[in-house]
Amino acid sequence: ELRVIVCEARDLPKMDALSDTDAYAQIMVEDAVAATKTIRDTQFPVWNEDFVFDVHSSQSTCVVRLFDHDPVDTDDPIGEVPITHLLGGDEIVTETSWFAIQKSPGGPASQLGELKLDIRWRPNLDAYDKETETAADETAHASPDTGRVLLTVIEAEGLKKRDLFGKNDV
Repeated sequence: ELRVIVCEARDLPKMDALSDTDAYAQIMVEDAVAATKTIRDTQFPVWNEDFVFDVHSSQSTCVVRLFDHDPVDTDDPIGEVPITHLLGGDEIVTETSWFAIQKSPGGPASQLGELKLDIRWRPNLDAYDKETETAADETAHASPDTGRVLLTVIEAEGLKKRDLFGKNDV
């Protein structure tokens, strides 16, 4: 299980001539993609949004890409932060750090700012669940209502149109 909390960014480049940056982050792990809300008109957005992914392969990668929302045209790429150094290990890892935003295809070349992420890697979820169950059995006051929720999004209706032409790319 990989948990990524997108905390905040600082010193993002100004992407448009007439307005400040309207930033959002997109997190990609295996086939899953999630995104933060858009924070408008600032080069110092604060999200504090939490995302949890089930990781099925030790070869998986996680990339957090930053974009500047553009209501009229295609969103502008700002840059990206690849997170590969935490995935695939056998130990639980927690890291909260500022990461330098790297150039992404189509993005600006320099002065990309930094992204603060809180990353928690928990390998072999089933083994840890068994350890937790054993510990709970041994504790007289263990809460019976703790656990994990798996949510599957089947469809969506009434989404706000974000493209000038065509359909939404959800």
